[in-house]
Amino acid sequence: MILYFSGTGNSFSIAKWWAKKTGDRITDISNCRKNKTFYADTDTLFLTYPVYYYDLPNIVEETLSQMDFSSVKKCVVVQNCGCMTGLAGEKIRKLLKTGGLQVDYLFDLVMPENYLLAFNPPKEIKVQKILKRAEKSLEEFYRITQEEKPGRYYPVLGPFPKLIHAVTRPFYDRGCKTKKFWADENCIACGICAKLCPVEAIETKEGKPVWVKDQCVHCLACISNCPVEALQYGKRTKHRRRYVHPEYRIAVQNRADENR
Repeated sequence: MILYFSGTGNSFSIAKWWAKKTGDRITDISNCRKNKTFYADTDTLFLTYPVYYYDLPNIVEETLSQMDFSSVKKCVVVQNCGCMTGLAGEKIRKLLKTGGLQVDYLFDLVMPENYLLAFNPPKEIKVQKILKRAEKSLEEFYRITQEEKPGRYYPVLGPFPKLIHAVTRPFYDRGCKTKKFWADENCIACGICAKLCPVEAIETKEGKPVWVKDQCVHCLACISNCPVEALQYGKRTKHRRRYVHPEYRIAVQNRADENR
């Protein structure tokens, strides 16, 4: 079983890559949450997610804390980040251990940065370089798991992870507000943002997206996957690039076509 959480496709692409190697089924963590399916019916669990503010996304932490891993015998985790993973590795080990599950393999993987509320995502040429390096890293990760050498591999914790986590994480916990999201005049009422929101915080009313919950995950699936770049967050995002993994862009478009 492959569990993943993804807003702009990095974790989705990792899950798909691993599925091609193993033949295992992939499951979106947000669907586990929505459908209240919390039993991991598998003997081998592969888990991948992005790192937010040196830690786990709130939806990942909340969902995994409810899951039953009693049948899992082997656990592989690939956490991806734009730069550093901080305390996320330590956090996932503690979280899963509380549920009776040991992390056998833990890998850090650098992927293209997507948090355009704080950064301008990289240009396409840099994106392609990062993705090529990532694929080589995944090959190495897979080889290690096949050789059955459990451990912590290729950590990119960053400097002073405990200190920076203590300073930055409260901004995420308190800052996942939706009130600054809005749709500009380019909105075409396609509804993709509402369909992709992992916590169903968006509804379409009178042809425009409306954020109906005070908080969300800040995964930026809505802003990044908008086909006309009509969604914004305050004044920060108007002139910033959007990043979506190429595989995820195709999957989102196919989903949109099916619903027409």
